[in-house]
Amino acid sequence: MIILSSLIIGEIGRLSDMSGNKSITKTIDGLFNHANTDVKIAASHCLGHICIGNLKHFLPIVIDFINNEPNHKYLLLMSIREIIDTKLNDVSDHIETLSAILFENAINSEEKIRNVVSECLGKLLAALGLDMISEFESRITSTNHLVRSTIAKSMKYAATRESDATALNVLIPEIIELASDAEPLIRQYTLESLISIAHHLPDLLRKDAEVLFKIISSETELKKDLIKEVDLGPFKHKIDEGRPIRKAGFVLLDTIFEKLPEKINVPITLDIILVGLSDPDDDCVSQTLHVLIKLIKWAPGAVVGQMANILEKLPAVLKEPAKGTTKTSIRIALKAIEKMSEIPDMETNTVFQKFIQDNAITRSE
Repeated sequence: MIILSSLIIGEIGRLSDMSGNKSITKTIDGLFNHANTDVKIAASHCLGHICIGNLKHFLPIVIDFINNEPNHKYLLLMSIREIIDTKLNDVSDHIETLSAILFENAINSEEKIRNVVSECLGKLLAALGLDMISEFESRITSTNHLVRSTIAKSMKYAATRESDATALNVLIPEIIELASDAEPLIRQYTLESLISIAHHLPDLLRKDAEVLFKIISSETELKKDLIKEVDLGPFKHKIDEGRPIRKAGFVLLDTIFEKLPEKINVPITLDIILVGLSDPDDDCVSQTLHVLIKLIKWAPGAVVGQMANILEKLPAVLKEPAKGTTKTSIRIALKAIEKMSEIPDMETNTVFQKFIQDNAITRSE
């Protein structure tokens, strides 16, 4: 009942001015202490919607809550996100207030708080463009790695089909520079943002294709220094912290193939594929195979030239997974083999035909 009531009050507040109710914000703020997480989230949405009804009155109150209630900061920033999501076109009069509180929390030690801040900042940049650009330019090269991390992630939300491409284009050199940052998390966030840019605004990356391929080639390699060993008492467990970075690299390559196929560097792509097929992570292998399928269609002759090396990697991919696990890569590998078989003259290619006889016939579907 509390959740439903909060949502109803929020909807009323979104459509009308509730500033006449002097206790409404205090009442909702009190729900942030509730034991039920769903109640807290509903209260956050409610507060954001009430602000929409009269931003001039309610926004300073929410900002005051953020500054004085550190334990509720995440929920209050979610209220800010609700305001930006719902009334993005009307926040320009409050941009100084909003950007100040958001950039202030860009250095928060809690990742979930920085993630909300990133989303809010990215959406503001997408909508307000050049009015926000100086704020980003002064922070994207910050010496504070948390600030760089927040800005790197915000670019993912700044890149939409409706974004101000002129503003985002100004930041492209710095964004690409972050892809080589010393901090692994920043490299991951940057690659994910580049995926978004490549998908929604590919022309912004057209001139930088060469450097992007160098970055992808570097970040899709397995880095032993990112494999951490955790002592769990009777046994040790290895955590591959580089996995999200490698996966983002493969996805970026796949996205460039889709959106900027004329910029594909075939030799480097083949090298990346050969590395990716040996990746210990099934998601990375699967993404590599998606790229391979595209390359078979785009440059079949180049694939034939590396056929022996590619096929050498596939038996391990086709191997049955351990009991209780699944391997998406098997299905995609079979599709890749099928596409290879459609290359002209493959029926007389002895390397391919031997591979089929040794491995794939029993797995044909």
